Amino acid sequence: MTARVQLAARRKAFGYSQESLAHELQVTTSAVSRWEQGTSTPKAVYRQPLARALGMSPVELERLLDVDGRKITGLDGGHVPHWLGHYASLEQSAAELRTFEPLVVPALLQTDGYAREVERAYHLPVTEEEVGRRAEVRLARQAVLTRQPEPLHLFCLIDESVLHRTLGCMEVMVAQLAHLVEVATWPNVDIRIVPLQAASYGAAFGAFQILTSPGSSVPYIACSEDLVGKHYHDGADAVAAHGELFRHLFERALEPDTSIDLITMRKEASCQC
Repeated sequence: MTARVQLAARRKAFGYSQESLAHELQVTTSAVSRWEQGTSTPKAVYRQPLARALGMSPVELERLLDVDGRKITGLDGGHVPHWLGHYASLEQSAAELRTFEPLVVPALLQTDGYAREVERAYHLPVTEEEVGRRAEVRLARQAVLTRQPEPLHLFCLIDESVLHRTLGCMEVMVAQLAHLVEVATWPNVDIRIVPLQAASYGAAFGAFQILTSPGSSVPYIACSEDLVGKHYHDGADAVAAHGELFRHLFERALEPDTSIDLITMRKEASCQC
């Protein structure tokens, strides 16, 4: 196990002993010691307070933890792919998530069958074992929607084309659409469909997410993605730009009830195929 020497050095540079940092974060001194020894990693709830104490952004802290020790994500022991580890930890500790998806159903709303088809569609060869492992991770992340006492509040904009893009067999798609209809009734989930004629501007920028911390009404980070994975934008201007794009799409999206009706119609049409 590799010791996180950079983490310890950063602590000392900011004038903290292990004991005083533990007091600041309201954890045990042994917890801080384990973080620095590389035998454990801070849980998601402690990432932002730790970053603030050490004068770092959450992105910088995550990179330090990733490079200078063992990568542990804390999703109930789930195996999170390296490129997804940081985002998974942010997602699990967020109070609110706004997301736009122009290509597939968002991971937090996917069924097992649909998630497997998404992974099979990866542009590089992948084994069925790896497909299953990745799908399992996606489903494990969904527990954040039912966590207690405060589930994640999800505001989800989905391009209408996603409803028509069949992944796998028709049964998989029907099950996925039925799941969307069910989850859309949850009080903490807001699903809206962006009509084809309104989505072209947003779709040009691809999928993105905006996260807000507990106790705050202002998003602190935005995430975009491309072929190599997630990109994190924690500058105020970048977060604001993504927020403005989300508002642009939100204003053009269908209301929740109308969105559910459209999803239901597409499901019924798929059943007849």
